[in-house]
Amino acid sequence: MVFTMFTSASNIYAARSDADTLSETRAVAGCPDSSDGKHHMKSRGSCRAINVNTGEVLDGMGGQCRYCNMLIVTQYNLFLYPSQGMGKYTTRDAWGYVGDGFTIEVNSISYNSSHTNAVGKSFVWE
Repeated sequence: MVFTMFTSASNIYAARSDADTLSETRAVAGCPDSSDGKHHMKSRGSCRAINVNTGEVLDGMGGQCRYCNMLIVTQYNLFLYPSQGMGKYTTRDAWGYVGDGFTIEVNSISYNSSHTNAVGKSFVWE
């Protein structure tokens, strides 16, 4: 297991990263720790994701699941407008609380145009 350190304006944290189990995905698995199987996302403000394979940068809204700590960065602000699609997005495991304004390194950035498809229904924006 490799631990990569990232910094945010308010803290320093580590994210898990195993090459064979890296958790940003095109299809998002349900939350293993919530009773309804959905990721209950809390806002972490403006955040950044960097695709280490292509150099693509996604500046958007960050969120963290209050149950499993999964991180997400979305192109659009679903905390204000939950009925729209995410646009570009990526997810990543984190093994604890992260502060506002985090930056994560990922292997892919995906796109989701609807809040009613399988990916969109995997999240509750609180």
